[in-house]
Amino acid sequence: MTEEDAELLAEFRTESLEHLEDVEQLFVEIAGDDEARRAEVLNAIFRAVHSIKGAAGFFDLHAIGQLAHASENLLMKVRDGEIPYAEEMTDALLSALDKLRQLVNALPELLEVSVDDECESLASLTERGADAPAVPSAGAEPDSPQTPGASGETGSPLGKSAPQASPPAEKDAGSPLGGPSPKQNAESIRVPVPLLDQLMNLAGELVLARNQLISQLDHIEDGGLRGVARHIDLVTSELQRDIMYTRMQPVGSVFRRFHRIARDMSRRLGKRVDLQLVGEDVELDKSIIELLGDPLTHLVRNALDHGIERADERAALGKPETARLLLSATHENGLVNIEIADDGRGIDAERMRAVAVDRGIVDAAAAARLSDSEARALVFAPGFSTATEVTDLSGRGVGMDVVQSNIKKLGGKIDIESELGIGTTVRIRLPLTLAILPSLIVGVGEERFAIPQVNLAEIVGVQADEIPERVETIRGTPTLRHRDGLLPLIWLADVLAIPDAATTAEATAALDLDHTLHVLVLRVDRGEYGLVVDRIQDPEEIVVKPLSEMLKECRAFVGSTIMGDGRVAMILDVAGVAARAELVFDDVEPADRVATDEATTANRSRELLVFTSSPEDRFAIEVDRIVRLERVEKSDLECVNGRDYMQYRGSGLRLLRLDDRLDVRPFEPDDSTLLVLIPRIQGTTAGILVREVVDTVHTSACLDRETADPDCVLGRAVVGGHVTLLLDPQRLVDDSTGVAA
Repeated sequence: MTEEDAELLAEFRTESLEHLEDVEQLFVEIAGDDEARRAEVLNAIFRAVHSIKGAAGFFDLHAIGQLAHASENLLMKVRDGEIPYAEEMTDALLSALDKLRQLVNALPELLEVSVDDECESLASLTERGADAPAVPSAGAEPDSPQTPGASGETGSPLGKSAPQASPPAEKDAGSPLGGPSPKQNAESIRVPVPLLDQLMNLAGELVLARNQLISQLDHIEDGGLRGVARHIDLVTSELQRDIMYTRMQPVGSVFRRFHRIARDMSRRLGKRVDLQLVGEDVELDKSIIELLGDPLTHLVRNALDHGIERADERAALGKPETARLLLSATHENGLVNIEIADDGRGIDAERMRAVAVDRGIVDAAAAARLSDSEARALVFAPGFSTATEVTDLSGRGVGMDVVQSNIKKLGGKIDIESELGIGTTVRIRLPLTLAILPSLIVGVGEERFAIPQVNLAEIVGVQADEIPERVETIRGTPTLRHRDGLLPLIWLADVLAIPDAATTAEATAALDLDHTLHVLVLRVDRGEYGLVVDRIQDPEEIVVKPLSEMLKECRAFVGSTIMGDGRVAMILDVAGVAARAELVFDDVEPADRVATDEATTANRSRELLVFTSSPEDRFAIEVDRIVRLERVEKSDLECVNGRDYMQYRGSGLRLLRLDDRLDVRPFEPDDSTLLVLIPRIQGTTAGILVREVVDTVHTSACLDRETADPDCVLGRAVVGGHVTLLLDPQRLVDDSTGVAA
């Protein structure tokens, strides 16, 4: 075979596989009630099969041509209305497509595979409503008695001459025979994937050089040179983006295969399923697309096998007999979110605990401490399965742990949400590409590290004067009181033995008051933990370099990158850091919080707006219970029946003075401008007159409540060195309007 022949055959293989993929998705629509759409779909399928058949004749691929011809005969009879459509036709045609794919995938090797069974099945369906199809003319079809190239002439792609009378494939199908139209040539070309990989590597090197150039120019005062650098920066960023986009493929290329999987499995399991695809045009790097198929396949099969009930079960539960299975993709903050959601039976957390104990995955005491969400996450444990028997679909205890492992390899994260009797949603977060990674750069001692943003939940700054109140040790694990819970802390300097860095909570608490404890809240499988670092720098899109063989076994890193100054920064594996620190999340589980429930409630972390009504008295309201602050002139106030009002959004807003309700000093504005705090409450809207806003603070200060305090006072706390009353705005307004009435 000549080099030119090999290239033509490779192009035929690529285009035929594309046709087969497109055709398989179209079969889903044949069974619909829309006759016009069915005719359109049949035409599209017919054209694709006809293109494969014609090109197979050119290459003298007898088995492929024979099977494509048998499929074409049946499609033509249905399309022309000579025989009615039947569901069994879809089964026969899909079986033929599977065999065609097997034959095409094997090229340039010619498989010795019989297609007689598939051809007979198709012919039987074709002959039901019409005479048997006529034998194709000589030279027109590969299964003709006069096979092209029978004379033994040389020069064809497979060593035989191409028949002169062979009909070209339709030009709009883009086959090697007809060739693409000039318009198609102008719009797209085929580029080998290795070339794209090389371009991506070169773009990465260019980004590194750009970063180094900009870093060096920070020390040079030359406006002209800086202008050139800015232009290089812009061009490099655009070039990097465009090269990255050449590797992007729509996720629909993976999603659409699940129509076939859902159809086959639901029929086999006796279930009715409506598969809905959303966001098929969302794009991911080709390398991620290729590795995403297997995890998604397992998740979809799990939903069909374990999650969704049979039609009779759903009817008995009052659910629609046809279940809903949603596969969606969306872009969010430079990441791709993929969801697999069903409205099936949901995951029974209690059963998960029992199975985990029975299989020895956790002991009974640890299982009892697990929250429902953590119990459901046990599905990712190696060897875990709730199936009562082993089948070819499930029950072997492998699968979900492999899914999680594969998603991690892609730099992603997977979570499960479920409600018993309502359904289950699996969420996957992935980077757009594995070559360029959005990351946060942090510093510890003299070292710098990159943390993938996909793992970053939030950044928390704890002032030194708050550390004694918010940081404590539970069972030997430093923890931070954060958002009504306890967050385990890890000092990165401890884990990696970095010198000249803050390494313990005690050392950090001893620093002067202007020091801030920098805590990165990171997501891992079992929950979240806080990573303490010395410095937080800017987020960057870094070029990922693989680890050397010497560092492959180091669990703390997933790769490295080169910074603008030419130095190497390691990319952290947040789960590996937690494992290396031997962090045990059970150490800060609810059992500990229950033991100190009263203290936890009183000391929970709050973000407060601190304000005054008079120079001597300080008050606070939680920020999330405030709608807005309005600045008004004293002359804008109106007094009606002894009550203060102001015009607000077209109506009169009742204004409250705190001294009318509380035993505090009278309201004393310090100038002609007043502040009105409008709280978020139910019922009658009102405003609170404020003399001065002092600050917005985040605190876990202990609340003390006196028996004589009215209900609107939640308690007293020392905030910023002053005794401050924390108010409940709902009760304050309700009580004040009631008293006034």
